[in-house]
Amino acid sequence: MKNSITRTIVTSLLLLFVAGTAKAQDYLPVIKDNAEWHVLWYNLSQAPFDHITESLQLEGDTLVDDTHYKKVMRKISSETLYWYGSTEEYSLYGLIREEPEGKVFYQPIDQDTTYLLYDFGMNVNDTAVMRWCQLPNPIANVTIRIDSITTKYIAGMDRRVYYVSSKSTHDPLQEWRWRNTWIEGIGAAEGLLYSCFPTGSGGGPRFELLCYHEEGELLYMDPEYDTCVVDNTTVEFAPVGAEWHYERLYNEGGNPTGVTYDRFRSLRTVEINGWECKEIEFFQNLDCNGEVNPHTEYRYITQEGKQVFEVENGERYLLYDFGKKPGEWWYAPKYEDTIYVQQVSYAFFADGSCRYVFITAPTNHDNLYFNNIINGIGMDYSVFPFETQGQPSCTNGPIRCYTENGIPLIISNVDCDYEVLTVDDNTESALATVTTMADGLLHVEFSETLMGKKQIHIIDITGKMIHAIDTHEDFCDICLVDKPKGIYITQIITDSRIAQIKFVLR
Repeated sequence: MKNSITRTIVTSLLLLFVAGTAKAQDYLPVIKDNAEWHVLWYNLSQAPFDHITESLQLEGDTLVDDTHYKKVMRKISSETLYWYGSTEEYSLYGLIREEPEGKVFYQPIDQDTTYLLYDFGMNVNDTAVMRWCQLPNPIANVTIRIDSITTKYIAGMDRRVYYVSSKSTHDPLQEWRWRNTWIEGIGAAEGLLYSCFPTGSGGGPRFELLCYHEEGELLYMDPEYDTCVVDNTTVEFAPVGAEWHYERLYNEGGNPTGVTYDRFRSLRTVEINGWECKEIEFFQNLDCNGEVNPHTEYRYITQEGKQVFEVENGERYLLYDFGKKPGEWWYAPKYEDTIYVQQVSYAFFADGSCRYVFITAPTNHDNLYFNNIINGIGMDYSVFPFETQGQPSCTNGPIRCYTENGIPLIISNVDCDYEVLTVDDNTESALATVTTMADGLLHVEFSETLMGKKQIHIIDITGKMIHAIDTHEDFCDICLVDKPKGIYITQIITDSRIAQIKFVLR
């Protein structure tokens, strides 16, 4: 997961690979058949820093004025304020060529101008004027300078690494600032087309190399990610066909006794007071006493940009605000909840997609929600805050499953609709007594009449055996300190009898 968006990718490269000691003997060309770059894009002016991926591939040769070029094919994972292009398949984006001495030139498909991207023949303190600097439309001349050149072992071989500073060509008094890193045979650490940095771009887009392939072989992946495509832009909340399953515990006398689920489904789009709303079906099969008592009700939500509202009795109530930055908060008036965003993290899902996650934390506000909130999905314990408010015998659990149009994004190790009824036995039986001690220690005391070998199985609420032991003693202690809190079953097996004793780890 990304911990800081201000670092440059060269830091990851230098941490990942051991520095080489031998200087590269031959120039490694950047332009090769079937080379491929995946570039992470984020925008510092947007919060919480939407990320998309630009994918570039080189295909075939073409002639322009008797000069050979490679075709640059491109697609992006999402359309954004700054970028427009093909999101479904690769399309022709420009032409690129390389001279033997290490100069690389790029011509956008919609322009007649060819721009200098790299000059790997430059030496330390050499300067050059460049115009194609990160943005799709050149905005001003930038003068670059080679600050230093070193050799590093990167992507399987020694490569020269150029540290590049830049400043405005039209402002000779402006200070040089290190902006880019060129890697021989790969391009820039910021991506193939982003070899210089436009001065005065403020909080505009930034780029970092996610992955680099040659002939289909992955040679480099940013070590902070486990995918070559990241896209966590704000997505449609509760698209029709979306389905959530959350775990829910029910109680007897204040003690957890069983587990069931809450299910939400986005059924259809309806209009309420001119708002386009999603109808959300909320279903519970067991009540808070563990009795089969099917219950269904309907909620309505509408979305406006990054804000999601709940609609009730013709009024809108703010539920989520996915435009908040770390350190900011919003108020959900219907539930009298304050949501404070402590930090923004990222989560990867079963289909390989990535979305950002609000990590919330307590403040001095009353009635505060402080669990995680997933972009486009909602709270990790319910779509709506405190769904069992007013029902103290129910406890909400984490999200088990989330699907969109039948495609699972979040999955668990149990069935989405798994539930188990109360175990009739209490903490003792004719065979033994079970006591939970401090620090996750389980003490099992056997009946005086129970002789010979005894088998003890510890089973979690999914039916999975998590611990097993054989003993001939009158008692035994089992350490469960590494197990999560919840309901468990102690199964005691002898030659002629079996007992199940429920206990709760707190």
